[in-house]
Formats: sequence, structure tokens, C-alpha cells
Amino acid sequence: MTFCRMMITGVTMVALWTTATQGQSSPPTPQPAEQEKAAPADSIEVTVNGHKIMKSEVDKKCDVIVNQQARGRPVPPEQLAQMRTRLAPQVLESLVGLWLLDEDATKAQIKVTDADLVGEVEKMLQSHLSRTGSTREEFEVQLKGQLGKSLEEFLATRAADPNLKQSVIHTKLLEKRYPKETAVTVEAVKAHYEERLEREYSKPATVQASHILIRADEKTPQEEKDAARKNLETILVEARKPDADFAALAAEHSTCPSRSKGGDLGFFPRKGAMVEPFAAAAFALKTSEISDVVETRFGYHIIKVTDKKEAVVVPLEDTSDAIREQLKATKIGELKQSHVVELKKAATITYPESKKPEPAP
Repeated sequence: MTFCRMMITGVTMVALWTTATQGQSSPPTPQPAEQEKAAPADSIEVTVNGHKIMKSEVDKKCDVIVNQQARGRPVPPEQLAQMRTRLAPQVLESLVGLWLLDEDATKAQIKVTDADLVGEVEKMLQSHLSRTGSTREEFEVQLKGQLGKSLEEFLATRAADPNLKQSVIHTKLLEKRYPKETAVTVEAVKAHYEERLEREYSKPATVQASHILIRADEKTPQEEKDAARKNLETILVEARKPDADFAALAAEHSTCPSRSKGGDLGFFPRKGAMVEPFAAAAFALKTSEISDVVETRFGYHIIKVTDKKEAVVVPLEDTSDAIREQLKATKIGELKQSHVVELKKAATITYPESKKPEPAP
């Protein structure tokens, strides 16, 4: 594993919040051989209170799950068919549950407006920013870099997602059916905060640094190591000149993939992200200061610190809304399962003779 891959251990801010959205992208692209085949005739998998759930619906949902697992890579037709077969029973039961919740929401006259969906997306964003200790501006920068979207475009896409609308409808339904059970008290919010204060709501000091790496590991002959160090010492002299362009020097000389970004490694904490000699050297520097040559098991580095952030503790009042939503979501998830069980007991669920599920052991 290379130094640059090893030292950045956390997922990005965007990845933390967009996984669900990306997971709802289109199914895997059919391969040419698959496209040439005639589409099979659709069939009824189950009828729920008169509503037919078709095989095509089950296949489509299976394909979304397969696409999540394959992370967008093409899936061979034979493998896709096998995965559909494996996933189909649980997907079918999921679709039965979703339909029963939809039907119950209609009976309960649950309505969701566009404004509700925009508000829900905004709450999700605020919750994410609270958890990560980041700003809207920082989040948008990462959106631009990773998805090529502005924050406004991203939020609009998320608000228009039909899966989000269905989720909000079901949440409102369960809040109406179980008002006491879904309520979150001030005491519960405070207890959650205090329990997770150290690991979630205390943000360590971080530095942003760039580096130039000349690679040399334990297998590198000593003569080559000496030459690598001498080379970097020459580069260090250039880097410390008043008019030096550190990013340009990194692009020209560094053997780390970060050279494409002028050696920039982003922000990282003192512990857990970088190998120890590198982290120790970076945190000993002042902003804009350049280190001496630093040796790690990956080779020789010179490091320039470009920014610093002090350690902070997120106050309870700044994150209480996000905690309340998180606790409520947990309650809703548990209630959804039990409510579906009750709805199934009262429902008329009919399977075609050839597709009756195996009785539970």
C-alpha cells in the first residue's frame, strides 16, 4: 500500500452523505449479449390486498442492490441472474411491506409537499454538517470535486428522489400511528450527547499539509536510499527559497500521487491518519513552514504545513436537532418493522401456486 493511500484513512464528507443517493442510481448496464435477448414475459409474484407486485419490479430492485454492491462496475449476465435469484425472496418481502405502508398512509391521509421534501433534505444536510464539523462551503467544494455538482443542484436532485418521498411519507405515518413511541425527550438527547462526547462531538486539532516524497522502502539498497535523500535535500534548498513554488516542485519531483494536486494531502489529525514520523513532523511545524527531510517506511519527505485548525467541542445546542432526528430515525426504523408485521396479519396476500414461499422453519 502506498503512503498516500495509507495515510488518508477516513471517507470524505461527500461519501458519508451521498452513499444512499448514489446507491439509487440506475441498474447495471446490460451487456450486449443480454441486450440481444428478448425481454421475458412479466409475471405476478404476489397480490397484496388486490395490488399486484410484478417480477419486473422485483428484478429492478434487485438490480439496484447489485449495482450498489458492484459500485457501478458492469455485472456479467450470468452473475446478475444468480444475484437476482439470491436476493429475490427478501426483496419481494420488502416490496410487500412498502406497499402495505403506502396503503396505510393513504388511509391515514398522509400528505407530503415539495416544501416538506426540501425541508427534509436541509435537515439531513445540517445533521451531516453537525456530525462532521464541516461547513456548507467545505461540503460544496467536495461536491464540485467529486460529483461536479453545486450544492443547490445536489440538494434539488436529492429532494426529487421518489425514494426519499416514500420514506418521508412512511415516517409521517408512523409518527401519526405512534405519537408517544416516536417522541424524543430532551433528556434522551442530552444522554446521547454525553455518551458520545469524546468520540463524536470532540473534534481533534488538524493540520493541512503538502509534501514531496522520494520513495525508498526497506527493500531499497542503501546506495539508492542515500541518493534519494541527497536528491530531496537539494529539492529542500529550492523549496525554502523566498520565491519558491512548493506545489510546482511537488508536481515535478514527488513520487506520491498527491503530486497532481501540488502535494496537497488535505487536513488530518495528529493520530490515526498518518504514519507517526510524518504526523509528528507536520504538527511540529508552523503554518507555511517547511520541514527538514523526514524519513518514514515509505521513503523521504519534505513537508509544508499550509493551514491549521484548533481542537473544538461541538456544543450540545449546535447538534441537539441532529441528535433528535437521529434518535427519531432509530425509533421509526424499529416501529416500521413491527407495524408491517401487524399490517401483514390483516392483509390478504396471495401468491401464485408455483411461487408460494417456503414455510418458515
